[in-house]
Amino acid sequence: MQDSQDYSFVKLSPGAGGTIITQDASQKPLEVAPSRPHYGYQGHWNVQVIPGTGTQPSQANLEWVRTGYLPNPERQGSLVPNSLWGSFVDQRAIQEIMVNSSQILCQERGVWGAGIANFLHRDKINEHGYRHSGVGYLVGVGTHAFSDATINAAFCQLFSRDKDYVVSKNHGTSYSGVVFLEDTLEFRSPQGFYTDSSSEACCNQVVTIDMQLSYSHRNNDMKTKYTTYPEAQGSWANDVFGLEFGATTYYYPNSTFLFDYYSPFLRLQCIYAHQEDFKETGGEVRHFTSGDLFNLAVPIGVKFERFSDCKRGSYELTFAYVPDVIRKDPKSTATLASGATWSTHGNNLSRQGLQLRLGNHCLINPGIEVFSHGAIELRGSSRNYNINLGGKYRF
Repeated sequence: MQDSQDYSFVKLSPGAGGTIITQDASQKPLEVAPSRPHYGYQGHWNVQVIPGTGTQPSQANLEWVRTGYLPNPERQGSLVPNSLWGSFVDQRAIQEIMVNSSQILCQERGVWGAGIANFLHRDKINEHGYRHSGVGYLVGVGTHAFSDATINAAFCQLFSRDKDYVVSKNHGTSYSGVVFLEDTLEFRSPQGFYTDSSSEACCNQVVTIDMQLSYSHRNNDMKTKYTTYPEAQGSWANDVFGLEFGATTYYYPNSTFLFDYYSPFLRLQCIYAHQEDFKETGGEVRHFTSGDLFNLAVPIGVKFERFSDCKRGSYELTFAYVPDVIRKDPKSTATLASGATWSTHGNNLSRQGLQLRLGNHCLINPGIEVFSHGAIELRGSSRNYNINLGGKYRF
């Protein structure tokens, strides 16, 4: 029932010398308990009694009042705003590898490259599950800018796939650029942190600060294979901006049986993602308005690292707590050619996560180093995994 309208269903005429008496002749809602939930146009029925006058008959009308539209799961289109979550986790993976590629054994000027894979799984809840996977590569160059400062710049290309638990699949290709700056500060620290407090060097506290700025552009191509309608296709772009600040300090324990040092860190991660509006082609086409995702996270954690006896290799273990302090979840408005419209929301991921990261570095020779990292982040109803493997050539 696309439009609100009236239906006349009964007329009463008095006989010769008779009258018709109506009571409570006002508009009343007609309550109908459906046997099951239904999709499509939503609304309610009203019964309206119009008393007759003179020879005019009394009349009862049924009025249909439309209140909205409830799409079936195939039409919902939640994969569109959820594509912003895919862009979000890809951007965070790029930010992580920029930090890792800068904290390597071979700090001199050089070029580096890495392969990366990223996975996000959102549990199925009321037909709104979501899965994202992406693989690609990064190539970058790093050098000392001034004193102990390091500058690292990279280009990344990722190929991704998104899927809901209904009938839609999306393929994306993204291109990213990122610039990373890092500097080391040293200041006098209170004695007592180190075993040899008489050493002036040991009484100097080292703090590493870093900042990075990144941008990604992702082209999406979605196909929706309806059960009863022809296939529909849609194409749009996502733009992602990332800004991150970090600070890390280092402590050397008395015992170095497992690790040579541990380094507490605090980071500020800000990501904004924008989804363009677009209209599908094919059968049962929909128009989607633009949508946005904003997330501000403050990861806090500690990294443990140990070097090999010859200092040509290292391994590390990182634990982090990742709270999202400010969040705007993605959503969009979908409209059919008939004018039916509804809001489609992306998943609302839990705002708190726990992250575990493993990594290692190895110097093959004085000019070549290889590294690898793997991480898992657990949230209330989602899991995110990413791995990378790369190398650096010093020149």
